[in-house]
Amino acid sequence: MGRESRACAVSDLESIRGIIDTALGRWGVGHVGAFVKLSENWSMIAGEQWAKHARPLLLRRAVLTVEASPAAASILRYSVGDLLRALDREIGEGVVTEVRIQLAGQGRSTG
Repeated sequence: MGRESRACAVSDLESIRGIIDTALGRWGVGHVGAFVKLSENWSMIAGEQWAKHARPLLLRRAVLTVEASPAAASILRYSVGDLLRALDREIGEGVVTEVRIQLAGQGRSTG
């Protein structure tokens, strides 16, 4: 493949990425890369307390939904601020602005 073909291919990929990013943003899931990083590094980013008792489910419109047992949810609610500061540091400021805790097996969230 010649130099011009490679340049064209890179340009095409950048255009496709832009289209995908725009579509994901419209659906409220524009931070797929951030969610993947968060999921893969949850224990390091969130810390022991969150990693032990909760798992990330969804990042949509800057709201991170995590799943936790009812007993753990009560405790974790008090450390949401710490988690938000860690998320700002590790995946980018403002990527997550709210954390919702969904009770395991109940399909509803608490703030």
